[in-house]
Amino acid sequence: MNLNVGLKSWKHGTNILDLEVPSQLEKTVKTGLKWFDEAVSSGEGMTPSTAMMLTGTPGAGKTTVCLQLAESITASGNICLFNTGEESLFQVRKVAKRLNMKHGFIAGQDNLVEDILAHANNLHKLNPKKQIFIVIDSLQTLDDGKYKDGHTNSMTQVRATEMITSWCKETFGIALIIGQVTKSGDFAG
Repeated sequence: MNLNVGLKSWKHGTNILDLEVPSQLEKTVKTGLKWFDEAVSSGEGMTPSTAMMLTGTPGAGKTTVCLQLAESITASGNICLFNTGEESLFQVRKVAKRLNMKHGFIAGQDNLVEDILAHANNLHKLNPKKQIFIVIDSLQTLDDGKYKDGHTNSMTQVRATEMITSWCKETFGIALIIGQVTKSGDFAG
């Protein structure tokens, strides 16, 4: 496995001052949730090409926080794809209603990482001037497509994370992946 997070043309011995930062990375994008922006970036917002994971024990509120984040991202003028593998779209809608959401977000319910990324790429094609965010609930539900029968194993989550991270680096997208922690505090997966 090779995580593509670097420069393809980079040569050993290159002075860091000789690298030119892409204009897409010179800006930050606020999510619209002030406390979240403060927590992840001292209030500056997220840098395009960022992939991050939010973990917590069952019932800690990870999904609720990420739904509020998706709503806020949309309200701030960006595009958020909230992909749920944990709950049905009807369950997500019920929570959105309970939270009195006014802006919403794009919903998805794919388990195959390739399909999630294709959905995000299509959203970017339709909205080329907007920042694309993907919120994935959750890592444990993903299939990286390695096995044709949908079989997963202990490395599936690693490969899925690598695919999502590579997508972020290649497209300047931003992804937030929800991960699970067991009641004993161990990472699930």
